[in-house]
Amino acid sequence: MSKRKQPKRTAYDIEAIKNTTVWAILFEGKSAGRLVAYHGRAMTCTISVWAGPLSERETFKSTGVATGCGYHKLSGAVYDAFVRAGVTPLVVDHGNGLSAKEFTDRGYEVIQVLS
Repeated sequence: MSKRKQPKRTAYDIEAIKNTTVWAILFEGKSAGRLVAYHGRAMTCTISVWAGPLSERETFKSTGVATGCGYHKLSGAVYDAFVRAGVTPLVVDHGNGLSAKEFTDRGYEVIQVLS
């Protein structure tokens, strides 16, 4: 079979992909959740966690939004997602940049898959 020529544009060149952040969330070395955030006019962040401390009662699933400028919008959206789910954030707050620490302080490992 002959090798086909690679396209000039890759999936990473697509604007929607350039504006997306994806994290894998692990607990005890196993897949435990994910975070997907889209950086548009507003930051929209959906978090799903199915294992570990955040899933004690049921699967943690929530979407948070942060708008405006001049601050770290991902942490604002993560904070909003926790509050909307009725879970008190430990360290993340609007714009403080501690989004990953919110998970690591709860015993999770965060791996950035796409940014």
